[in-house]
Amino acid sequence: MSLTSLPVPSLADSATFELLAGGPLAFERILSRIDQARKSISLRCFEWRDDDTGRSMARALLAAAERGVVVTILKDRIGGYYEHLEATKQSFFHKTIDLHARVQLLFLMGFYNRWGSLRQKPSELATKLLAHPNVRFVTEKRFDHAKLYQFDEETVILGGMGIGDDFRDVNVDFMVEISGGDAAERLAEPEAERPDPDRLADPGPGSESDHRLSPSVHCTNSAPIHWANSRGKPGTTA
Repeated sequence: MSLTSLPVPSLADSATFELLAGGPLAFERILSRIDQARKSISLRCFEWRDDDTGRSMARALLAAAERGVVVTILKDRIGGYYEHLEATKQSFFHKTIDLHARVQLLFLMGFYNRWGSLRQKPSELATKLLAHPNVRFVTEKRFDHAKLYQFDEETVILGGMGIGDDFRDVNVDFMVEISGGDAAERLAEPEAERPDPDRLADPGPGSESDHRLSPSVHCTNSAPIHWANSRGKPGTTA
């Protein structure tokens, strides 16, 4: 068989990966993607603090909603307990601390041997964002600790950073931007297809449930990896 007759992967079917090393670069890219979104933005987040980073994210999402973009925020309720405990000790969304949240916070304060805050300052910006007709907000115990953004069902940014000044300015961490291929479809798993964690049993490796819990992107030689430098410009391609 001639080498010229072998199938060549289409560039349209391959995914590109770009490493966003460091908080300033990662959040600059996330805010840029929010500003560029045309149809939809979906977030799955664990921690969202009421600080400069959290408010910047909210203002960008509110502006997107104002121009007609549908915004979906899946906010892990468990993350709220850590928002009451860490950094500014102010949660962006979880302002009401009921008895259950109070008990959880007191437990974490004892476990980590640090003080949290039972007093949450109201946020007019959070109220506006949640009240917008183009914004859908879901908060529940999701068990996935996700930090994932999907833009127009085309681009995904995911990694280890929560939303807060400490994640942007202090912590050493990174995010990865994936564009093209079916990355957005695989990684931004539809909420309706997520398994119920309260009824979840160990399915064992290789089972259908196992694949649903761990969506993956198949990396091949046709998927170039772009390394971004500190200025946010693409560098070398591997």
